Amino acid sequence: MISRDSSTTTAIVVGVDPDANPWGAVRWAATEAADRGLRLRLVHLVDTVRAADDLADFPSGQAAFHAGGRFLESAQAHAAFVAPGVEVSWELLRADDTVAIGQVAADAYFVVTGTADAEPRPDVFGATGYALFRHGRCVVVAVPGLPHLDRRTSSPIALVFAGAHGTATTENMIGFAFEEADVRGAPILAVSTGPDPGRAEIFQRWRAKFPDLPVLSRSVKDAAHLLDAIGDAQLVVIGCHDGEGNDGFDSQSFVRRAAGAIDAPFAVVRSCSDLT
Repeated sequence: MISRDSSTTTAIVVGVDPDANPWGAVRWAATEAADRGLRLRLVHLVDTVRAADDLADFPSGQAAFHAGGRFLESAQAHAAFVAPGVEVSWELLRADDTVAIGQVAADAYFVVTGTADAEPRPDVFGATGYALFRHGRCVVVAVPGLPHLDRRTSSPIALVFAGAHGTATTENMIGFAFEEADVRGAPILAVSTGPDPGRAEIFQRWRAKFPDLPVLSRSVKDAAHLLDAIGDAQLVVIGCHDGEGNDGFDSQSFVRRAAGAIDAPFAVVRSCSDLT
């Protein structure tokens, strides 16, 4: 059963990068933190090796850390403006400190990041967001642009089934979607290319736990049309497996396509997402 206990995971973590929609990510995360009574923790990675190469006149990394600190101070001010009652902190981490990066993600209620504008690049979340995604175990919510906060009350949570993710990812996807729908008082819209007996069994189990949530379903002819069917969803939930699927579907490419195709925040859930 999914349980993100706010008594132990009291902060929403935002991976903030200048080239990955930082203000949209901070705005959405600050609003979520205010609604849930959580703290907000802003994180930015500094590549000290590259900084030393580019800024030979400075001690290794000092200039990069100084610039990163000023950037995070601006992000902190933006968060305070959006959600004045939320406690906001910020932290700079070395890009090569994978242990610290993983711990920050592990301590998060969930991680929020913007999406990078530069194409092509594999880290659609930006460097900090991608590192948190890679080294952490939690759900990552990517915010492609300025979020439509007016969608929050009535628009559905879209649960998009693309490819065969395997039991663990499917369980985490469905559980996360139902918990988010319950928190928001929103309906669920399940979008797929057709029925799947294993998925249906998991879905019905979660539906029994939240019997009052309205559930809609929509079927499309192939994976290329999945994202066209989400409508005005306030949050889209998709899966991303690491060698778990057995149908040849490239879920990571689907995540990259989602970043450029939809304007709603989307949650990327994996089999290893720390949801238990």
